[in-house]
Amino acid sequence: MNYWLIKSEPNAFSIDDLLGSEDQISCWDGVRNYQARNMMRDQMQIGDQLFFYHSNCKPPGIVGIAKVVSKPYPDHTAFDPDDHHFDPKSDPEKPRWIMVDVQFVRKFKHKISLDTLKAMPQIENMLILRRGNRLSITPVTKQEWEAVLELENELGIYDIRYTLDGSAPSVSSERYSKPIRYKVPIDVFAQTFRKGEPIGFPLKKMFSTGFSDKCKVFYTNPYNESYSGGGDLALFNNKFANARGDDPNWQGLPQKDFEVTIDLGELNDFSYIGLNFFQHIASTSVMLPIKVTISISEDGKHYITVLNQDLETLMDRDPIIKRIEAEFETQSVSFIKITAKNRGQLPEWHIRKGDAWVFVDEVTVK
Repeated sequence: MNYWLIKSEPNAFSIDDLLGSEDQISCWDGVRNYQARNMMRDQMQIGDQLFFYHSNCKPPGIVGIAKVVSKPYPDHTAFDPDDHHFDPKSDPEKPRWIMVDVQFVRKFKHKISLDTLKAMPQIENMLILRRGNRLSITPVTKQEWEAVLELENELGIYDIRYTLDGSAPSVSSERYSKPIRYKVPIDVFAQTFRKGEPIGFPLKKMFSTGFSDKCKVFYTNPYNESYSGGGDLALFNNKFANARGDDPNWQGLPQKDFEVTIDLGELNDFSYIGLNFFQHIASTSVMLPIKVTISISEDGKHYITVLNQDLETLMDRDPIIKRIEAEFETQSVSFIKITAKNRGQLPEWHIRKGDAWVFVDEVTVK
């Protein structure tokens, strides 16, 4: 199965027009670009999925999904002198232009605007985003398709409301409809609503800006490759792991201490450093460390300890995310050293035996 994006001006033919068509099916006529025609003729197949994109409107964007339900066949509008897609050079005996039938699948609750698409780094190479692209049909990779659907799911049947001032979000707070851009560290407090009522638990996260492309991470003990969290830079990619042992954003290692030195590559003024640890006794061998130390340095040689915290052993079987935070007077920092003492072996009362694991994620600074 292939994935595509098809463009139409809503005042000419909108996704609502497709929805209102007989059997919710319409021919996709009027393609008069050879490259787009060739893709339709040579690559489109029955069952291919289509993003329906409204163009030449404010704002342009993806409004829903359709699918291909026919093989290519001659575009009859090219033969009709009264149709604005008429092409006098197209011969019915040897047609120049073709079309396919498309069927409505569903309409998005919220349009995903072009500006929102441009703000998504994971789809930066999507053809619709390329400067000068005017094709009415463009291929979409599976990764791009899934990334857009992931955002659509976030914006779908629920309203996500958020604040940046620390206050609890209400149904009248700002609605999350596109990525939040920021130049300084921000505290996002978010809540999902449905029909005006809060659903689930609120989320509160701090997003940092203190890590640049110059940043490097040095591990005393390497993480386990099966629990890499996404690699060396996973500790500050602003992707927060959830309270699940199989969340791919956790970085973990068994038996040995978690000890890293983060070289920021430049001086920064910080007064706060925080990070998360995980424990789930009922389902994993992951336990909280027994001690966490955070130190800072300007030159990488002389360090000042800003946190030296012993953690109590928690026997709760439910999943736990433990936030460790160091707050201190503003300091110039080029290096951060973090050590989390692993207990080594699981305690006797644990339901499992063997090595204890430490899971860590998302160092944040401000």
